[in-house]
This record gives sequence, structure tokens and C-alpha cells, in this order.
Amino acid sequence: MVGLRRDRRCTEPRELTVTAARALSGDTIAATDSTGANVEVRLSDIGVPQGSQPYAPASRVLLAAVVDGKTLRVVVTGEPSAGRVFGRVFAGELDVNRELVRRGAAWVCWEYAADTSLLQDENGAYRWRRGVWPTTWHIQARVSCRERPPTAFRVP
Repeated sequence: MVGLRRDRRCTEPRELTVTAARALSGDTIAATDSTGANVEVRLSDIGVPQGSQPYAPASRVLLAAVVDGKTLRVVVTGEPSAGRVFGRVFAGELDVNRELVRRGAAWVCWEYAADTSLLQDENGAYRWRRGVWPTTWHIQARVSCRERPPTAFRVP
């Protein structure tokens, strides 16, 4: 993958195969792994509107449409606790993180993004005013990333 770098705290890349149960929010999936254990997968590098913010329900519905009931490959970028991982999610050949950004349902968290190639997708969504971008989300998105970083480790 062009532009993808591993977090300096991750020594070995690790992949999980999970089955998505449902989208908990626009960037978090409840899933089960091959052993039947529950896993919460947070999409790395990106942020989405949360709670009652505009476009939050649409973002969750889009993620659900892309992943619900499907077998997913997760390239793990961090594990903050047992049963919870951060990572890049793939549904077959579809890069779910990239698709959400491309459609304007998510933004790139610049300070935390390991895959800088996502920025071109964000720029395209912003330019064509897709999803969250017809509003002043560019400011709110940056604040949101600092409050809820898409990584297991906070950047100092």
C-alpha cells in the first residue's frame, strides 16, 4: 500500500479475520474473530461525526452497509485493550477506511494517520462537497481527532 507506515510502537504487522456483527458508530465495528470472541474494531487514521452531530447517523449507516455480516480483514495498528483493536479494514478488495473518506462520511486525522495517501481522497470529497464537507467540518474534524484519536497511542 502506497503511503502506509506502521506505528513505531508496532513491531510486527498483524492481521485478524473477523465477521462483522454491526456498526456501533461510523468508525467502530462490533465483530467476532475466528475463535468466536467478541472484538471491537475501530478504524484507524480516520474520524467521523459522533452522537448527535450532523451526518453521524448517515456515517454509521454507510459503514453498516459496507461491512454488516461480512468477513473482514483487519490490519491491526494498535491494541489498547483485550477485545479492542485499531486497524485498517478490508471487505474483500474494498479498503473500508478509504471508502468512508472518499464518500465524505469520514475525515483523515492528520496528526495520527499512518496512511497519508488518504489525504487525496479527503481532498476530493472536500472539493466536490460530499458528505460532511458542505459545512464547516474542516475545523470541527481537526478538533474531533484530538478529542478521540484513531490510534491506541496518543501523539505527544
